[in-house]
Amino acid sequence: MNKLYPHWEFQIPDDEYDYTRYWRELSDAALIDPVQSAADFYLLFAIANKSIIQFPKITILHPDEIVEDAIKLGLSSEEIDLRNQKYYLYMKDSPIVKLQDIVDRSNDLLNDLVHSLDRIFMDYACAAIGGELRHHANNTCLGKGSGYDNRFRAWTYWGAICQENGTSHHLFSEAESIFLDFPNSSYGGKPWANAAKLVHDRLLMKLAGSPSENQTVFIDRIFNLQHNTGSFLNKLTWANLRSPELGSIEKMQETVLRAHSSNPADLTVLYDNASSDVRKAVSKLLKIALDSNINVNGIYEERIISE
Repeated sequence: MNKLYPHWEFQIPDDEYDYTRYWRELSDAALIDPVQSAADFYLLFAIANKSIIQFPKITILHPDEIVEDAIKLGLSSEEIDLRNQKYYLYMKDSPIVKLQDIVDRSNDLLNDLVHSLDRIFMDYACAAIGGELRHHANNTCLGKGSGYDNRFRAWTYWGAICQENGTSHHLFSEAESIFLDFPNSSYGGKPWANAAKLVHDRLLMKLAGSPSENQTVFIDRIFNLQHNTGSFLNKLTWANLRSPELGSIEKMQETVLRAHSSNPADLTVLYDNASSDVRKAVSKLLKIALDSNINVNGIYEERIISE
């Protein structure tokens, strides 16, 4: 295989295999909880896109519009001032405006989360692909050509190769082909070829139109990606920042991901796995919506509103 890909030949000393030298975002992986991040991601996306509630339309008038309409009605300057004061007092207390504030704040939180997860998941996905490639018998440049060689040593070798080649998208196109060349086994194969193609498409901006949308689709697919024996994210020990009984990353498919994909969405499961800031946003949103007789698009328990 190395004859086909001579640029993969790259050696580093045996005693220098700290993969975080090349995949720096993974230095803090032990502080990241992917399950919580998934719950935050899907809840914030739903709030920012106004899909949790049937969001009422609102027209916010510019002060000049109010004055122009008042003049047409022949109102005095004092009457115009009074009308302005009443309008802005109404808008200040309007549930629709309060809901919009939550939407705007959630959109900011979502953008921050997307940029953060994109960096972490790109480093993780790239490293994990290198680790799996070591199981191909001919791939001596990623270790000793043995599936029993150290995963993190392979991550390091692959990091050096990617650094030497500028983390080229061509590397991941080649990796996709190699995974499809694996014999039928619990290693490589179509699931890992899908992972390599995902990274390739992410690098080439093929997942969506804008950079932010491209990152968002990439993150969504990483959460849902499965390899031969479980979640694609299970090659590293991540944090669990939630209650222990909520389960590990291997439970994400049947908890957070199922809750998100169900119709209607199970807001309670997502809420229970989310971070404090996102839980507060969901609680406020539901409380205002219910107080204002606005329909909620999702399953939820009453306790969420009072927390």
